[in-house]
Amino acid sequence: MRLNLPALILAAFSTLGLAGLVVGTQFARRESMERIERERGSLEQLAHELSTELSRLDALYDSHLRSLLDRADKDTGGGFTSACRDVIGVRHFTRLNLQRRSADVQIDCRWPGMASVPVPVFEGSTLFPGIKRREIEPAQLVVPDGGRTAWLREPSNPALFFKHHEGSIFVLTIEEAEVHAAIDGWLREWLRTPFSNVSASNEPDRVISPRKEVLAATGEVPSAPADWVLPMRSQFGTWRIESWDRREVSHAWHAPTLAWSAAGSVAIILLGLALAARARDERRLAEQRVSFVNRVSHELRTPLTNMMLHLDVAAEHIDDLATAQRLSLVREEASRLSRLIENVLTFSRRDRGIEVKARAGDPSTVLDTVIAQFTPSLSRRGVQLEYVTNSMRRCLLDGDALAQIIANLLSNVEKYAAPGIAELRIGFERDEFVLTLADNGPGIPAAASERIFQPFERLDSRVTEGVTGTGLGLAIARELAHRMNGSLRLLPSSRGAVFELRVPAPVIPDLGSFAA
Repeated sequence: MRLNLPALILAAFSTLGLAGLVVGTQFARRESMERIERERGSLEQLAHELSTELSRLDALYDSHLRSLLDRADKDTGGGFTSACRDVIGVRHFTRLNLQRRSADVQIDCRWPGMASVPVPVFEGSTLFPGIKRREIEPAQLVVPDGGRTAWLREPSNPALFFKHHEGSIFVLTIEEAEVHAAIDGWLREWLRTPFSNVSASNEPDRVISPRKEVLAATGEVPSAPADWVLPMRSQFGTWRIESWDRREVSHAWHAPTLAWSAAGSVAIILLGLALAARARDERRLAEQRVSFVNRVSHELRTPLTNMMLHLDVAAEHIDDLATAQRLSLVREEASRLSRLIENVLTFSRRDRGIEVKARAGDPSTVLDTVIAQFTPSLSRRGVQLEYVTNSMRRCLLDGDALAQIIANLLSNVEKYAAPGIAELRIGFERDEFVLTLADNGPGIPAAASERIFQPFERLDSRVTEGVTGTGLGLAIARELAHRMNGSLRLLPSSRGAVFELRVPAPVIPDLGSFAA
């Protein structure tokens, strides 16, 4: 599948532009919460009824406590203790003597198992061992003018309900937590009827006690503070009705941000269109150049083949040694030009895929033919090619591809090797054909062992100075090796360059040749 670069550029920039538009839209979006106030007539009615009920409970509880203190004028025996236990929250009765002419009276009103409470006493009063003392001043127990009874509440101490009587003060110690629990329990039942009018709307409303306990609720109560709070106070704290208004989310867009994001997205897409058009033009131009090179190469191949054929015929009929040498040199240059054209044509077929067709035959025949082409040129450069063959056999292999690989490797020896011996070894290892070519040239650095197989890649100019070539030979040789399911690599060497070719070559017992 060919890479369509202009389409990829256009798709990438279009995606980037659309993504920018989406992100810009998100930034331009403004979200606001609008509060819609509710009608709360039913809640106001509930508050009125609840306030009335709390006042009634206050008055009722005070009346029970006054009855106990009035009874203490005449009776503080066992019946009085039972009466105290019948009133919720009463823990202790104390009669304090203001003139201190007689002992104080202390009556424990707790049920068995209840925790003890501090007993109110004046400074210097005596109590039985183990009883908790709560020292108070007479000035703290003052009944307001016109009143019969009063309350004394201090932090971290039980409440005191008291009255003055003939030089004494009658005091009831009250555990208000128990009173709170009783009131909350009563109100939970009581609220069922009046709260039904509120719960019918299913809006978020609730009633909470001074201890933050929810006595009644309806709807889904938000975590945010209530929008509407109505307190109802009693002597035991403040009960509250809390209510929340409805919220509606509204959206708007910030016009400048939206405009900038849209303009930026359009600019990105237009840039993508421009780059895609330029890439398409460059690709078309490159294809035209490649097509031109291919046409020229094809046009050169036919006359070059005819020239080489006539050179071979002419060489057979010339006896003059000098003329024969000149013809041989022309034949070598024509062969080099033929190899160059073949490399260019092979490289141009890479995108479409290089076809490799395996045929039966003997690889030594291919090697003899290729070596014969390079022998005169190598001899003039003082390079002696030693050809070592081990256990040749007929096998399945693409002779044309093998010939082109060997020709490109020998072309490297022809260009770079110093005078001396170059060794070519071929053989078989199991079902693999193995070729090794070693020369005594300047060698190739290990860092460039892979780079030299890239198209148009050549070593440093100081090494390749005066050497012609396109830089395609090794790239095409490795490509052909890979197409044959084999490998071509540069082996480590202390002197010169050593290339190793390995390609699968299954044994074929029947007769045949690599020729088509």
